[in-house]
Amino acid sequence: MSELAATSSEYHSSRREAIVALVVWGVCLIWCVGVCVTLGYHRPAEEISLVIGIPAWVFWGVLMPWIAATLFSIGFGLFGMCDVDDAPEPDASSPTDRHDHP
Repeated sequence: MSELAATSSEYHSSRREAIVALVVWGVCLIWCVGVCVTLGYHRPAEEISLVIGIPAWVFWGVLMPWIAATLFSIGFGLFGMCDVDDAPEPDASSPTDRHDHP
């Protein structure tokens, strides 16, 4: 494979992975801020419900996005990212590291 093609492949792969990471980060940011403001801001303490002993706005606005982002990161790391071989292929016609000893 030519060096230009390898560089291009690495660039496109890295760019795609960075875009996915930024989009997921943005979705989690909107989710966290939106849910926390909606469920927890300007509400009396008596109106805040609990989910497994945690205030609902913390459970749905902080804990759930963390869990979702962690699961997505694991899945994307295992199945969505690709490994680009950056080592050049050895040329078959070139001599390898030979040590001719008598």
